[in-house]
Amino acid sequence: MPVGSMLGGIGPARLALMHPSLSEPTLAAAFLATARTQPDRVALRTFGTPAALTYGQWLTAAREVAGALQAFGVQHGDRVALLLGTTAQFYVAGMGALLLGAVPFSLYATAPPTQLVPCLANAGARVLFTDAVRLPGGRQPHRDRKSVG
Repeated sequence: MPVGSMLGGIGPARLALMHPSLSEPTLAAAFLATARTQPDRVALRTFGTPAALTYGQWLTAAREVAGALQAFGVQHGDRVALLLGTTAQFYVAGMGALLLGAVPFSLYATAPPTQLVPCLANAGARVLFTDAVRLPGGRQPHRDRKSVG
């Protein structure tokens, strides 16, 4: 099912006219098509700052995340939990998981651990992707084969 089919059943030819990437079969393929054809176009901006990522920069960063996830044993179909704020890092991590064929899902960054632990267990998350800000007591992430910082 093309990514653009979520736009109300618009046919593939019309989707391709709207934006060629909308006719791609997956979100990852649509992203790759856009990054390939528009690498210098700004894709992500950080609210309230001049910080921005182009599609090319986003692709480079997402590929790095995909490689790191793969090095930690994440495979196609594995679930990857994202415990991040609404920042570019969230979108880079999610796209990295998608490029690998994993299934990213987000957790509420403001939820207490007592709510997060059952969600992680229920989802069968292989990896929790977070930042040092959200670790208990501000600890630095433990980098081993069970965590990605």
